[in-house]
Amino acid sequence: MSAVAIVFQRNGAPSDQATLSVCMNAMLHRGRDGQRSQESRGCALGYLHFASLPAVEDNTGPRKCGESGQNFLFCGRIDNRHELQSALGKKTRERDEELAWRGYLVWGTEVFRRLIGKFVFAIWNPESQVLIVARDALGDEPLYYALDRDRFIAASEPWAVQAARDTAPRPDSEKIVDFLHNRWPATNRSFFEGVMELPQGHWARATRASWECRQFWQFTPDDSWASTPTSEVHEAFREKLRQAVAARMRTDRSVGISLSGGLDSTSIAFSADDCERLRAFSWRFMENRSADEGMLLHTVVSQLDLLHTELSGDDCYTRFNAGGAPEGIDLNGPHVNTVHGLKQALYRQAADMDCSSILCGDSADELYLGRYYWLRDLTRYRQHGRIKDAFSLSLADLIKCREGGWLSLRLLAGNRFGARRYLPERKPPWLSEAAWHTLPAYQASSLVPEDLQAENSYDFAIGCYRSSYANYELAANARSGVERRSPYRDRRLVEFILQLPAWFYRYPPRNKVLVRDAFNGLLPESIVKQSKSGSLAFLLAEGLRRAKPAVEALLVGDNAWREYLDEREILRALHQFQNAGQNHRVPDGVLWNAICLQSWLTALDYRYRPGSP
Repeated sequence: MSAVAIVFQRNGAPSDQATLSVCMNAMLHRGRDGQRSQESRGCALGYLHFASLPAVEDNTGPRKCGESGQNFLFCGRIDNRHELQSALGKKTRERDEELAWRGYLVWGTEVFRRLIGKFVFAIWNPESQVLIVARDALGDEPLYYALDRDRFIAASEPWAVQAARDTAPRPDSEKIVDFLHNRWPATNRSFFEGVMELPQGHWARATRASWECRQFWQFTPDDSWASTPTSEVHEAFREKLRQAVAARMRTDRSVGISLSGGLDSTSIAFSADDCERLRAFSWRFMENRSADEGMLLHTVVSQLDLLHTELSGDDCYTRFNAGGAPEGIDLNGPHVNTVHGLKQALYRQAADMDCSSILCGDSADELYLGRYYWLRDLTRYRQHGRIKDAFSLSLADLIKCREGGWLSLRLLAGNRFGARRYLPERKPPWLSEAAWHTLPAYQASSLVPEDLQAENSYDFAIGCYRSSYANYELAANARSGVERRSPYRDRRLVEFILQLPAWFYRYPPRNKVLVRDAFNGLLPESIVKQSKSGSLAFLLAEGLRRAKPAVEALLVGDNAWREYLDEREILRALHQFQNAGQNHRVPDGVLWNAICLQSWLTALDYRYRPGSP
């Protein structure tokens, strides 16, 4: 939640404190607990502090380290402190930044691979005029940059980098098409032309004359778990999840948990070693009973004896301003969660109850989309009995006309589920011709070995899709005053699950088999066996109904969205929305994307009008 800003004068000019200040001022919401900067012979480092770790272990910002005079900046959280201290020698009351620096002195750039957690690492050597920056393996701590022959500017948010540049912002068409097509990013672009994202699992070295970016982590497959007894796999999974939860409960304040009746959040709650510090927060929907999970929640809360706060979600519909822009839109990009208001209300309630962080089950769904070549895995390991059982279950579902029957058979035939195509064979009807021709061929992530790049769901699980959306979530959380932490983003847990053959975590027609079976007998039976069917789409539908005139005005006219989206398709979706009744269904994602894109482009245009702040 804290943020960094870096300005390196590659042309030999003195440190530029003014540009650093512009960069930091664009991220003031990330500096609730203060800010600090340091200059040294051509490079300025800035840090905006959002306290969430124990006070004696929290980071303090840029510092000069040792006799070498190097400047060091660490932002984030180390989750394997005990492992590193065992290798380096334990020190009492050691901050994460101090531990990271000791590791760098011993291992050099190899320390980036050894660090587990979320972090951005920066080292400036004023003597050699070399700047080194690094980003964690899964990319949970973002870092954006702009590079030219005169300057290197980097920050935790893309808008902060753009604001510090000398040019007006130009939207990046390729990134926008990626966003509209809802696919994995083909490059490390941001929504601003000329502003790039340092890839996760990479470090870079910048000098006056050169720039190089190197990979320090890659997912490595291991087939050893295929022959391991199922009970041992389940035990190992529970231990990995317990370890991930413990690492995210490292704070000297209360810890919240966003608790629903689903498997992801309840498995996190049951993995906590110290439930007395947990404060559970849940939504109740008394008017929309299909989305309410009150009975399941009360079972968990009673069994764990949690302090529980219920919030009414019926009135937390998606809100729009007078100009038709959805609440939550900011200058970093057009990503907005349709339930932004719902989440923010919960986070603010947690902050009011003195929680510095809140646990959530985010990314669990994506993680379980890891390897979806079912027939291949089942035949590869000669699981003939499992093949027969899975076909029988799928056919039974199909005969009973249950949803998922055909899907299960398709999975067994080798199709990928949840892994969207990188590049469609034909232009989607809602995409404009100009945008279609800018869509590049997919470039597989270097985080995934070549023999697995065809399984594009690996990229999804590891985190290549997350960066832009994660920036929106981080900024929103900072404004609400609480840090969101997801145990299912722990690198050790991610690597473990992705090592497993397919049948361990989805076995048609059952999903999330791993967590269901591993927690069978621990979680309430009603949760292990239930299948969530409720939807929160009614919140967006109600918000759009109330803001109908403003939304129509936003999309009608000579607007910028026409450069990217097919006018006929958007106007058709808008017409259906206009003619819908009081209880109309939520419009498809095409119209929502058009609203978000136009809102962001309008905000950028307003920002650069003469006399605007």
